[in-house]
Amino acid sequence: MKNLVLGFVHGDRAFRQALIASASALVFKVAGAVFSFLLGLMIARKFGAQGSGIFALATTIATMGSMLSLFGFDYSSTQAVAAHEARGEWSDLRSWIKTATAISLITSCGVAAILWLSSDRVAAMLGGSVALSYSIAYYGLAIVPMTLSKVLSAYLRGMHKPNLSNFILSFLIPAVAVLLFVWPPPSDIEGAIVRYTIAACVCAFVGLAFWLCTMGEVEMAESEFVIGAALRKSMPTYLTIVGAAATGWIITLTVGAARTESDVGIFRVAGQIATVLNLVPEAVAIGIAPQFAALYATGSLHAIAKASRRMTALVLLVVGVPAMVIYIFADYVLAIFGPEFVGGASTLRIMTVGVVVKLMFGPVGSVLVMTDLQLLSLLNTLAGSAVALAAGMSLVPRYGVNGGAVATILTDVFRLIVATGLVWHFRSLFLPLGLTRSTT
Repeated sequence: MKNLVLGFVHGDRAFRQALIASASALVFKVAGAVFSFLLGLMIARKFGAQGSGIFALATTIATMGSMLSLFGFDYSSTQAVAAHEARGEWSDLRSWIKTATAISLITSCGVAAILWLSSDRVAAMLGGSVALSYSIAYYGLAIVPMTLSKVLSAYLRGMHKPNLSNFILSFLIPAVAVLLFVWPPPSDIEGAIVRYTIAACVCAFVGLAFWLCTMGEVEMAESEFVIGAALRKSMPTYLTIVGAAATGWIITLTVGAARTESDVGIFRVAGQIATVLNLVPEAVAIGIAPQFAALYATGSLHAIAKASRRMTALVLLVVGVPAMVIYIFADYVLAIFGPEFVGGASTLRIMTVGVVVKLMFGPVGSVLVMTDLQLLSLLNTLAGSAVALAAGMSLVPRYGVNGGAVATILTDVFRLIVATGLVWHFRSLFLPLGLTRSTT
């Protein structure tokens, strides 16, 4: 701990900037998680496991639609904007923003329309009810504002505005959704979905206002559409992110297809609680990603190793105790949502172990992508998706939600082991120990 404090106080500018940005992300992620937890709790208490399952399935499908619409710009834009800003390339920066925004919005509108027209068929494939069909249709409308919010947040993060970025990305939607849920309260799960869609629209409007106030020199620069260049740069990242997210999609939809909506609800609640433990590493990834991109652009691999080692140690210190508490008292934690959720205690314990294991690898995924190894990251992610599909289809029908939790861990560990080997081989960095290998 002393070394972490000294590293912050003395020199090591990259570590300080990453820590400050990560702290901002953590604050807003914690605040957003509180509201997300409250929203999930209110849905579970008011509509039970089945209502929670419907919400989880609709959320999964809408998230898929939004992520597919983004083409990876919510991630690659952070790298591109940070690099262009560091070099003062304002024309290139604005061209990137112009292109990424147009592609994301046009695609998201198309995806939303498709979901609206096909909601009955999608619900039928999952063996769902009329309520699920309605929820998919109206949640699909939220894809457009959700997509815009994410891409605007990425721009702000790349321009070193972490507070504004994290406010939009992590906090605003769940906070507004909870307020709309409290007054006036919905009478059914469909009403809750409509309120969430309205919250997404509010978030997009606020994000746009923040960005217009932040453009500065970018606003005066000349720009042009660079569709080919933007897609070539983003496509590996896009497919990587989709592949990584596909683990959750595959497992959730497999539980929905092989089991019941109530099982999906239990799986979602257990996952939501485990997500609390992921707040710190996710905040670190958000805060440190622009630093990795800038350090790599200037050839400072040793600085990447040092910042990564310190951030990994800090994350393990912060997450260890709450992980132990959740593991021991899983039954009592789940009982808060209602007696029918207590059966997911074993699932929650499995997920908790998985989170701690992942922390030991450090931010290897961010390093892989931010040091121009996107293609290898893509191949690793696709291989992991195949593992998720095989594990999910093998374990979920037989072991239910517990099988889903185990399949998730197996997939994550597989990807992290491969990513660690790739970063060591191609960038001479061994994370989380922060070791570097001489290339001379």
